[in-house]
Amino acid sequence: METLEVRQFLSMTAPTALSADVVNGSRIDVAFTNANTTSDADAIEIERSLDGGTTWGLIVGLTPAVGTMTFEDTGRFPGEYVYRARARVWHAGLSADVYSTYAAADAATITLAAPTGLTATATSGSTVGLAFTNNADNADGFEVWRSHDGGTTWGQIDWVAATPGAMTYQDTGRYPGEYRYKVRARRYDFDRSEDDYTAFTGVATATINLNAPTNLAAAVTSAGDAVRVAFTNAADNASAIYVERSDDGGANWDQVASLTPAAGAMSFTDPGLDPDIYKYRARAATYDYDRSVTAYSSYTGVATATVYSTPPVVEATPQNTPYVGETFTIDLDYTGTGYGTISHWLIDWGDGTTPEVVTGNPGSAGHVYLAEGDFTVTAACANADGVFEAEPMQAQPQFPYTLSTVGATSSQLDVNDKAYFTLQLSYKGNPAAAEVQNVLIKARASVNSLNGQGLVFVNAVNDGNGWMVDTNTTDANGRFVIALSTNAGRPNFDRPLEVQFYTPAVVGFQPFTKTFTVLQ
Repeated sequence: METLEVRQFLSMTAPTALSADVVNGSRIDVAFTNANTTSDADAIEIERSLDGGTTWGLIVGLTPAVGTMTFEDTGRFPGEYVYRARARVWHAGLSADVYSTYAAADAATITLAAPTGLTATATSGSTVGLAFTNNADNADGFEVWRSHDGGTTWGQIDWVAATPGAMTYQDTGRYPGEYRYKVRARRYDFDRSEDDYTAFTGVATATINLNAPTNLAAAVTSAGDAVRVAFTNAADNASAIYVERSDDGGANWDQVASLTPAAGAMSFTDPGLDPDIYKYRARAATYDYDRSVTAYSSYTGVATATVYSTPPVVEATPQNTPYVGETFTIDLDYTGTGYGTISHWLIDWGDGTTPEVVTGNPGSAGHVYLAEGDFTVTAACANADGVFEAEPMQAQPQFPYTLSTVGATSSQLDVNDKAYFTLQLSYKGNPAAAEVQNVLIKARASVNSLNGQGLVFVNAVNDGNGWMVDTNTTDANGRFVIALSTNAGRPNFDRPLEVQFYTPAVVGFQPFTKTFTVLQ
């Protein structure tokens, strides 16, 4: 027996041609050539070193197979791993394991790929959006670092779990100013009990702006001793809008208002002013908690208003009743002694259309409303002395027609009978309006048969939604007449009659619909 054991030991050979290759961010494949059978060796042992070959640990014992053998070492971390292998057999006579020499060691290094393509973009007045590419298949996540002093000091602001490919991050709650960012990947290495980091990306920079107010205007109000300052708030991140006034031509300025920002148009009335020339300007502000300073926008341009001892009288009054599709006219009156010539009027009709600039002092202005509503109309005139406002007025345009109907009921209709429904159109608009001649009527009944019975309009077309008649022709009494006819017994009219009015002569005019039940 002892002779056999010695022979087994003498026939055992060391593995050869060992190689270690990185497959992915957590796996290394170890391959080698083995000449031992199971009669020669009990196992092929693979050892691994984490410190460059100084210390070793056994990681697996493989059953011998003649030829190329492989082992997948999974669950690894970024860093260098060194591998070696040897054959082992139990020597019964010695009551101990006997080993071959080691195969030549080989090393493999798993890398943690750094992110690339970092960009930073201010997406609002308080948010910076970051985007970058994750190039690592073994990162736990990414550290996001930020500097708000030009890159002198940095601080980690967040940790983001890794997802494949393109990644984004939103840095919210920021303030006006420049921010710089950099990102690196991180993975905890359980083999070495430490964090692994990549290099940082390049630095990406984004600047959040505090936009200055725009469209500043100053106008003396109808009270005569007050100036209304109006502007547009263009900042979504301001905590206040400061209005300043100068009464010495702009040499010195005093803050006269601190306004809570609102979206869009804002205004402030500066009351109780002595006769003088006043200049105004405005700027936005917010407190920057990142830098512990107040951030300011640039100033608006300067607007000027002159308060006189005897203020001018500015009036805008309606000349007629407003109706949809017809011209609504207002009278424009300006009275003032010692004032310059009026250069223009600015009129906002209140319906969302662009405010109208009327050159000179025409005495009146007109506007066509395309829908009913309740609109606030403002008017102001300007000359070399300033801008002067009239009291606002309300315009409530209504549809200029009323409609009444007279007609037969379904019980009065027999086969092939015709029933004439008279639509009495009464016009209540402005007699001189040319649009009256362009009214069209569309009357629509239900589609095809009604409860098995047929109903059609005489001289009408079924457009798939019901029978429709277009007409602008009236009878001798000035009434619109629409004829209906049954073709298969008495119908039951299952929907009301719709009458729509159109005014094609007015661009953008929307159809006005009135609905009436003419058959019961």
